Amino acid sequence: IIAGFEGVVYAADMGARVINCSWGGSGASQTEQDFVNYATGKGALVVAAAGNGNVTTPSYPASYANVISVAATKQTDAKASYSSFGPTVDVSAPGGEPFNTPTVAIYSTDYDSTYGNSAGTSEATPFVSGLAALVASYFPGYSALQVGDQVRVTCDDINGVNPSYVNQLGKGRINAVRALTDSLPSLRMLSTVIKDSVGGNNNGILEPNEDFTITTNFINYLKPTTNAMVTLSTSDTNVQINSNTFAIGALGTMGVTDNSSSPFQVHVKSNPTPGHVVAFTLTISDGTYSDFQIFNVLINPTFATHDVNNVKVTFTNNGRIAFNDFPSNTEGVGFVFPAPSDTNHLFEGGLIIGNSATKLLNVIRNNSGTQDADFSSSQIYNLGTPDSISSPHQHGSTIFTDSLAPSTNKLGLKVYMDSYAFVTAPDNNYVLVRYVMRNTSASTISGLYIGLFFDWDMQPNYATNKTDYDTSRGLGYAWDNGAVNPIYCGARALSGAAGYRGLINSASNPLDLSRTSKWAWLSGGIVTTNVQEDIHFVLSSGPFAIASGATQMVGFAIVGGTDLTNLQANADAAQAKWNKLLPVLGVGEQPMGVPTVYSLSQNYPNPFNPSTHIRYELPKTSVVSLKVFDVLGREVGTLVNGEQTAGRYTVPFDGSRLASGLYFYRLVAGEYTAMKKLMLIK
Repeated sequence: IIAGFEGVVYAADMGARVINCSWGGSGASQTEQDFVNYATGKGALVVAAAGNGNVTTPSYPASYANVISVAATKQTDAKASYSSFGPTVDVSAPGGEPFNTPTVAIYSTDYDSTYGNSAGTSEATPFVSGLAALVASYFPGYSALQVGDQVRVTCDDINGVNPSYVNQLGKGRINAVRALTDSLPSLRMLSTVIKDSVGGNNNGILEPNEDFTITTNFINYLKPTTNAMVTLSTSDTNVQINSNTFAIGALGTMGVTDNSSSPFQVHVKSNPTPGHVVAFTLTISDGTYSDFQIFNVLINPTFATHDVNNVKVTFTNNGRIAFNDFPSNTEGVGFVFPAPSDTNHLFEGGLIIGNSATKLLNVIRNNSGTQDADFSSSQIYNLGTPDSISSPHQHGSTIFTDSLAPSTNKLGLKVYMDSYAFVTAPDNNYVLVRYVMRNTSASTISGLYIGLFFDWDMQPNYATNKTDYDTSRGLGYAWDNGAVNPIYCGARALSGAAGYRGLINSASNPLDLSRTSKWAWLSGGIVTTNVQEDIHFVLSSGPFAIASGATQMVGFAIVGGTDLTNLQANADAAQAKWNKLLPVLGVGEQPMGVPTVYSLSQNYPNPFNPSTHIRYELPKTSVVSLKVFDVLGREVGTLVNGEQTAGRYTVPFDGSRLASGLYFYRLVAGEYTAMKKLMLIK
């Protein structure tokens, strides 16, 4: 299995028509998908086990495109208790039930030159591979994907004996006779394009009260259709489908079509859960032929990606960096450098805070293979148009607490996180990240360290990566030591480095991911490594003492470079920018500083739907009035009306009851008056 994908490529090169993969696991990569695509292009159909976890979590290679994913059934056609299921499954086949019961298990060849009883999706998969080989021999002109779809569309419907798993076990249980004798179409959606440009604010994020369109691209692998129809549906109450049909009509074998002239239209309702995934079903019909396909759409996402300079990096609302859905890693881009390429160099990143091995908070993976999840937030990661600090560039923010941490690990922290990206040189090769930690407990928190963990997968080969540390800069960095002209990526501790730990993760020496180890990474000083391997590192600042109710601010820069010298120059630019911003950002117990002048910032996001935020600054205690007006000068909202002390303020404005159009907001504070425009688009 360690060389499983190399084996797939080898088998395809040797002329295999069908490749059986009775193995798999969590985690995906574009490289592995490329291996599958290569085999498919060589004429080999890849068939893989859906997994034995009794979960809907995708397993790979089964869940890659161009792979037939196989679930397991019992003798009655009911789902085997262990079998995974869900929208990525294509077909089912007998897998035995339960494990290690000879009378109902699968009797088959076994290592070494013997026979044995076993059960699992690994046993179900060869039934499908064997049938695919039979179909390939019976229809020698079929491509690999046509072979797979002939097996799929001729399955027997088993929804009736699986009422709790309707359409979750693929098209059904395979039927060898039907696979050789039935002639049916096979319409499959190849891709979707989702846009919020009409009825939304065109930022690519499906937000509350927005409309969006779904454009689908279909192919017909088998028999021509005559009057095919596709219908979109969902049982999810967070959205409303306003246009749900796509009349394909007649479509020949291997013909393609799309509904770009009349896409599906969907409305997001007013209060969806942050990070909610909507499952849509496409129901396909053409005479006696019926089919379905399920796909997911994320609305009100809890993560956002900076994308305005040479760095693209994703942040989440709970302290994770790179991706929101480890280990699938589909929600986010990782750390891409240099943009506009799509080469990601970061597999996992996240925040670690603690003052002991027990009082330690983090959101990175642990020894069980999952991630610790100590931070929670009721907000999204708000990536808006510029504020006064990052203008004219990009600013993101969120707030989270340690409410999800085990009671023995909690510290009582509330964390205000901000990120800043800049367009113009020399500040266009990094993103600044600022954390302001507030002590909400009744006691002083002493000896506190804060750090960032990075599991770098520097391309093109993470197995030849190396990491090192620049002491003079507090800069940890990584590169692929086997590459001819390697890209360098890293992080700089802008508030001073207290610790750096170069980490190695290998089959012979797996990385210990316990909280005890994570504390040692934070507080153990500078420990470098010079080994060429799958590398990680942790960079930290501290120690800090935060009194009850007080705050502490810490900054980091995540940086890319075309070589080491360029990386160091970009890290220096980040430090210079941070130093320049400190009078604005503030330090210690004044995380946002005390303004020296009155100011009113542009609202963000803008345009907006239905809500936005308005920021302003007061250098002294003032009587404040903040109101919103329509284009005729009529007042449509009073946001603030009263005395406020000196400081920086952010006020939300909800325009859900207003019509689309241009509005104005006016700040009156003492003798200061300012007005700006804002645009509501529904």
